Order: sequence, then structure tokens, then C-alpha cells
Amino acid sequence: MDDLDQIWSEVFDVSADIDTAQNYVDGIRQAISKKAGYPKTGIPLLYNEHPTGMYFVVYKKYYAFYRIHSTYIEIIRVLYGASDYMRVLFDGE
Repeated sequence: MDDLDQIWSEVFDVSADIDTAQNYVDGIRQAISKKAGYPKTGIPLLYNEHPTGMYFVVYKKYYAFYRIHSTYIEIIRVLYGASDYMRVLFDGE
């Protein structure tokens, strides 16, 4: 997943520590995998007050967006929470 690779690099750039970067990304992965068994416990993502069919989970400063399928959850993106993530998700930027 490109988003997790980018997050790893950003955390490493700030911390200059491989373990810190890896632990951060591992924490995001764990937060996502906890939703696999109970995906509707994530936060529903609304756009203009309408459901989008997506949910998200928060890990520190990042949001992992996903869709629920019958046998799995599909990770759409993992984005910085202070970014304009709605534009990124719905305008493709």
C-alpha cells in the first residue's frame, strides 16, 4: 500500500528511527485489522450529510478509510487527518 510506505517515510524523516517508523505503521495496520471482525464499528463517512458506503478508523493522526464487502474489508486510503481527505477521496487528488 503506497499510503503506508509514505507514512513510514514521513515518520522516519521526523524521528530518524527505523523502529519508530515501523511501529507507527504497524499500529495503523493493527487498528485496521481490529475492524475486520466488526467492520461496522468504524466511523461511517458522510459526505454532505449522506452516507458514502465508507467507514474509517483513526490511529493517532491518520485515518484509514475502508469499504465493507461480504467477506472482507477493502482499504481505500490511509490519509493524514488534517489533510483535505474528502477532496482526496472524492476528487481523486
